[in-house]
Amino acid sequence: MTGRFREAHVAAQQHLREVPGDPAAVLVLAQIALEHENYAGADKLARLIRSSGYRDTWLDLIDARLALSRQDGAAARDAIAQAAAAGTDNPHLAAQIGVVLARTGLHAEAVRFSGQAVEGAPRNSGYRYNHAIELQFNGDLAAAQAQFEALVEIAPDHVQGWLALVGLSDDPPVAWREALESLFARTQETETRLICGHALARWHESHDEWEQSFVWLERAKDRKAREVAHDRAQAEGLFSAASAAAHGSFPAVADQVDAHPIFIVGLPRSGTTLVERIVAAHPQVKSLGELSEFGIALKRQLDTPGRHVLDEPLLKAAAEAQDLGAVGSEYLRIIAGLAGDAAVFTDKMPFNIFYAPAILRALP
Repeated sequence: MTGRFREAHVAAQQHLREVPGDPAAVLVLAQIALEHENYAGADKLARLIRSSGYRDTWLDLIDARLALSRQDGAAARDAIAQAAAAGTDNPHLAAQIGVVLARTGLHAEAVRFSGQAVEGAPRNSGYRYNHAIELQFNGDLAAAQAQFEALVEIAPDHVQGWLALVGLSDDPPVAWREALESLFARTQETETRLICGHALARWHESHDEWEQSFVWLERAKDRKAREVAHDRAQAEGLFSAASAAAHGSFPAVADQVDAHPIFIVGLPRSGTTLVERIVAAHPQVKSLGELSEFGIALKRQLDTPGRHVLDEPLLKAAAEAQDLGAVGSEYLRIIAGLAGDAAVFTDKMPFNIFYAPAILRALP
């Protein structure tokens, strides 16, 4: 669970020679296969364990992660709900449960496990970062800021933590800027410089120092821009397909519907989170976070080639499809476990903006 895979593999194999078929040892091998993205191998081992009648929270977690690898959000939520219900005393297992709960949209439940992971392993910067993010997502901004401050205290080079921390403060202190400038100066790692530079830009923005903010954005992006192989033609094709689909015909708005999803879309950093919090403040509205389920449902129903959920062929196929009602039904089925009995709920995946015409046709 903590990354010493070679040692764990040797130990599990040795144990199986001494105790053939021991499901606990097979479980270790399944986890190792999963961490190395050998999903077929991990699934085979998990099925072998299940067939023996063995039950374990760790196995439920593996099943949930395998379901995510298949983009089966409903199955992932069912499996991780079982793991969460059973619970664990292991902080490392709790950390993974929290991550999967978050990835399946169950953020209210995730924060308990991310907190347990921090309590059990307080020096683990990854666990503390995840917990701070979950606190922030759940709206406990003061607690989130306290966790980010603790994070950069134990891990001064944790740039993602710095970026989030600066963003939470209305008046970030000069000491934070100095720490970030020092970090930027002593690192040559592209991603670190990118995130660190963005944090510094945000610091200056908070102090109304706009020119300095743009200077740092340019410095942050300079090396990354030279390294990224950006396919401009592919991006233009994606936007063109989305634009063309918006000029199609759309069905009339339904008189009565059983569920009312509110899709909040826009470019990243454009204020979608703020809009969601305002809308979800209504007592009859439930926030479901950023969901990938509509794109997944569209991809499954139209069965376009390629492994990407968002691409030009899918948008063109959606625009040409005669009826997308089945996509809407599949979307509502998938997210039913998240929405519960809420009649109105939000889906704040910014990139759903590309699917806007398809959403209007699938869920009139």
